[in-house]
Amino acid sequence: MISPYGMTQIANKVSTLLVQGAYIKDGQQVKVPIFRKEYSGNSVRVYLYLTDEDIGTFTDFQILDEGGNVILTKPENITKNEDKGLLVAFEVSIQEVES
Repeated sequence: MISPYGMTQIANKVSTLLVQGAYIKDGQQVKVPIFRKEYSGNSVRVYLYLTDEDIGTFTDFQILDEGGNVILTKPENITKNEDKGLLVAFEVSIQEVES
């Protein structure tokens, strides 16, 4: 069984891999900073935030490592106007499997 300390250490290591966000806007890749990271229980959540100034069609949301490699992907297709911001969430669950 993973101890609470072990779970925190694993979550911290996973979190340090996730350094930048990206998405396709109107056919072009746009890299953005990660808005927020959270650790709770057995999961790490990462958020990207599009402000009300971000307008257009957004697809293929990604979380990248420091080398620009894709770690997480969310193949959404969202058309957004200037009325509201948009929060895009990714979640990584940590689960022990006994054999």
